[in-house]
Amino acid sequence: MARENPSSLVHAARTTVAAVVSYLIARLFRLPEAYWAPISTLIGMQSTLGASLPVSVQHLAGTAVGAAVGAVTATYSGKVSGHSVRQFLPSDCFVRCVAG
Repeated sequence: MARENPSSLVHAARTTVAAVVSYLIARLFRLPEAYWAPISTLIGMQSTLGASLPVSVQHLAGTAVGAAVGAVTATYSGKVSGHSVRQFLPSDCFVRCVAG
C-alpha cells in the first residue's frame, strides 16, 4: 500500500512525529493529563491541508469560547482549574507548524 501511495506513508510519519513531540512538550511543561496533547494533535492532523485553515479557525474559536466560559465560571464560583486551556496550546501550535 505504501508503494502505491507514498504520500500516505509521509503523512503517517509526520503525524507520528507530531503526536510524539506534542506529548513530550506537554510533559516538559509538566501538564496534568498530558495524553490530551497527542490526541489533539491527531485530530488536527486528520484534515487535509486545504481544509485545515477553516478547521483551525473553528478550533481556535471553540478554545476562546471555552476559555471565556471557564473564566466567567471561575470568577463567580471561586474555583480555578486552568490547566485544560494550557494543555492544548503547545500541541495546536506544533500542528500548525508541521502541517502548514
